[in-house]
Amino acid sequence: MNAPYMPDVSLKGKIRRRLTRLTDRKPLPAFQGRYVSFSFDDFPKSSAIAGAKALEDQNLRATYYACAGQMGTSNHFGQLFERKDLLRLSHAGHEIGCHTKNHIDCAASSLSAVQRDVIENQEQLSRMGIAASNAFAFPFGDVSFTAKNALAGRYATLRGVQPGINCSGSDSNQLHAVPLEGGESDMGYASSFLDKLRYKPGWLIFFTHDVRENYSNWGCSPLALQKVIKSAKNANFTIGTVSEVYRKINVEAAK
Repeated sequence: MNAPYMPDVSLKGKIRRRLTRLTDRKPLPAFQGRYVSFSFDDFPKSSAIAGAKALEDQNLRATYYACAGQMGTSNHFGQLFERKDLLRLSHAGHEIGCHTKNHIDCAASSLSAVQRDVIENQEQLSRMGIAASNAFAFPFGDVSFTAKNALAGRYATLRGVQPGINCSGSDSNQLHAVPLEGGESDMGYASSFLDKLRYKPGWLIFFTHDVRENYSNWGCSPLALQKVIKSAKNANFTIGTVSEVYRKINVEAAK
């Protein structure tokens, strides 16, 4: 089970994170659309139920970054997903992405450990009938130079947790993402990014963990999620899974 993360706040850690964002870049092509994706990390059972319902009620789908090794366990996010949750989400049209098997730190772990954990995660998901995904999210949002290089050759998109809107030229090997954390009254931060998207083309990716009334520090309430979803839909933004939006952007750029 993954414990609450303590990032490397040393000068060395800060410099490494900044330099990693400059390496192995795969810039997004020029595009004019305004896109939004919703994603869930790890993922808790509450996001598989309440999170999925909030999206499906609006005929929308999300990307769920799964750690197969955590299936059926519990941690500070509450109970994590079970096999039946995974299959229902997949059959309903949600994307099941990769988040390593055991939620290992891709910045602190050896390259061989990262590669093994990623391969084992996909193998376990495949045995359950889940198709291989082109979407990956770094656990804890961090990655080393070597791991980024290796994962870039395996997935179409790699997502971090650096807040921001992805635009033409943004790195699809380290996509920005904005957290959804708290209750309805705490969604001003998320809403500010939706407001920015109204005035400039871009791709806004939201992420959270648990979706429940007694949300963790890294989760949100069902009503908070519903509020952001409805705001994005009312703004007439194109909403889709991470891989769907990535394809749409490349199709748009090719015209």
